[in-house]
Amino acid sequence: MHEFCFLVCLVLSTVVTNSGHVQAFPVFNANKNTVWKPTEHISELSQNPWTKLSLNIADTESVDYIPVSVADFAIAEHNLNSINNSTDNSISCSMCKAVVKPLRKLMFSNSSQSLALFTGVILCKLFRINSPNVCEHIVPIFGPWAFTVLSHTFFEVDHICGLVGSCPKQNSNFDEWEVTLPAKHTEPDPDGNQVETQQSDGEDEEDAMYVMHLSDWHHDPEYREGYEADCDEPLCCRVPPANPTAVKRSAGKWGDFQCDSPRALLMNMLEYIPTVVPRVDLVVMTGDQPPHDIWLETVDSMLNVTRITARDLGGTFYNHLNHIKVFPTIGNHDAIPANSFPTSRTQDAPSSQWVYDELAEQWSVWLPNTTTESLRTRGGYSAIASPGLKIISLNTNFFYRLNWWMLMRPRDEPDPEGTLGWLVNELQQAENDGDKVFIIGHMSPIHLDADHVLGMQFARVVARYHDIIAGQFYGHSHFDEFQIFYDVEKQRRDNSPNPDPINMAYLGPSVTPFTKLNPAFRVYKYSRKTHRLLNHYTYSFDLEEANKPGNEPQWYLLYDAKTAYGLKDLNPTTWHDLTTDFLVPRNVIPDQQTFSTDGSQPTDPLHKYATFSTRNPAYHFPNCIKKGSSFGEASCRKRAVCQLRGGKSGPYGGSDLCDPISGKAVDALRKTDAPLRKHSEGAALRIAGILVGWHGAFEDQNDQDGEAVCRS
Repeated sequence: MHEFCFLVCLVLSTVVTNSGHVQAFPVFNANKNTVWKPTEHISELSQNPWTKLSLNIADTESVDYIPVSVADFAIAEHNLNSINNSTDNSISCSMCKAVVKPLRKLMFSNSSQSLALFTGVILCKLFRINSPNVCEHIVPIFGPWAFTVLSHTFFEVDHICGLVGSCPKQNSNFDEWEVTLPAKHTEPDPDGNQVETQQSDGEDEEDAMYVMHLSDWHHDPEYREGYEADCDEPLCCRVPPANPTAVKRSAGKWGDFQCDSPRALLMNMLEYIPTVVPRVDLVVMTGDQPPHDIWLETVDSMLNVTRITARDLGGTFYNHLNHIKVFPTIGNHDAIPANSFPTSRTQDAPSSQWVYDELAEQWSVWLPNTTTESLRTRGGYSAIASPGLKIISLNTNFFYRLNWWMLMRPRDEPDPEGTLGWLVNELQQAENDGDKVFIIGHMSPIHLDADHVLGMQFARVVARYHDIIAGQFYGHSHFDEFQIFYDVEKQRRDNSPNPDPINMAYLGPSVTPFTKLNPAFRVYKYSRKTHRLLNHYTYSFDLEEANKPGNEPQWYLLYDAKTAYGLKDLNPTTWHDLTTDFLVPRNVIPDQQTFSTDGSQPTDPLHKYATFSTRNPAYHFPNCIKKGSSFGEASCRKRAVCQLRGGKSGPYGGSDLCDPISGKAVDALRKTDAPLRKHSEGAALRIAGILVGWHGAFEDQNDQDGEAVCRS
């Protein structure tokens, strides 16, 4: 009888929940001395308390039919249980659907949704999950989206009845699906994707090709110098609700660690870029142009930001730097609401076509006409950047776990919008033509925010075509990071002890200082002949110093990869060896705890990496490299290395790559492996985010030390 109990609980919880909503708030006229009836009180609610939109009256017959359906189900269940060894479950399945169908209709009617949204706003304010202003806006924006997804997934009639065992269980074929990979017909380059170690940096400059990487622009047109920079909302430095005459900490001219990018910062950076290297050959921009104010964003405000960005980039790279091409990609914030990218086959979901059409129009100044159809279809495109080099721009929002529409895509669409199949076709064409490829996207498909199944399939694609993939460039995390790809399938075939490192992804630092990060951008130096990466350089400036009276940003070279880490080249194997080095604590010289423009650097390799990653010595991340720590927390180091090796929720999370040290080394490190400090506020933010639906912009992107980091 557990199925019956489950359904009765659903019915009662729905009725009691709705009853509680009606009785708790005076807007529903709870003073009547009458027995509560669902349809009566729902009919009294003529408006959504926050959006003021009219509500449809719940179907009276559906509500009244629920008790009858429960009774019929109980009788049918009793009859089924009285039949020994019965294998016919059709009656039970029919009765289950008879109960769930009207229940579902009530739960997801406009009236019930409005009651739930109203309650969500109250809870958001009551538990101080965010400011009242954010609560009142964010719940009505993301709540209906959550209801729609729930109604088509977990609360789908067939799913619930399959879950309780009354009907056949409904399974998608997502987990079992594999992208089709053509066999290799040509011999790979014996030095495929390997750096020419005989050529030292700086030699043969005529052969050098420079690639500019800008990421996570997050321009905030509402940024106002002098306004409150330490406000109660997720994003500060704006007119509401700060008071410029009585602020705790005023917003500086060039930005703030709690705010997105003012235009002054962006224009200053664009003026500096032409002075960085002798030339820029092409630019990749890996998504997220609008600010993080997802509770206030509108179509008009988003379009305003993207148009300003396109104009500013065009002014620098197209007009003043000899028509340099920019190759952009779509970020999770480049839609309304944020993260909202359904496939064209997803029913009852708003179309993203307007986003693709608008960006295709804006980007047409850089991209050839051949990209338009693909960009308007899937938000991605391919283009020839230079002889022998193809750019493939992926819409990685289809891989994003917080793009809830992916839960609703048809069960026969495991590959959203055919993205991975299209990628394979583009790579195969490049292989046939003898071209090298740059893959760009907003979020790395093996990032901890990515869907595990799609991430694994993407890793298979990279393993198949790694010898022609000359570079992968992403953003999203706001940190300066890298990820290593491995050939796990070859390891299994050869029964070798460890998989081979075969390819690299570089996650560019964010331009926005949100949160606690100095603005930065990166330049890659490639060989024009071989398209092999020779080195990369990251530039930044001290935001706090720049905001002092009379100062301006003083951009400087934060580090170059080969010099900073002592790398002989930038091969995947070399990066893998560096991550192994990250596992071993080093003695720390007291006066070299931070990195600064005077050239002093920390001596611990992982400490050095973290300092470069955040561009802010005051940002203690993770705990095991925190200033003053004993550098003995092995578990912290292992988690950091696991993420760099594409692990955690990525395709290698269950492999030895994420537990790479053993034997005496482990025993030695465990002696000083202190438990990591847990932060209750991080867990609270996640729980609150699930309740009110705004965690898509403020989730913990890098849970290295348990702290919630509000960005991406």
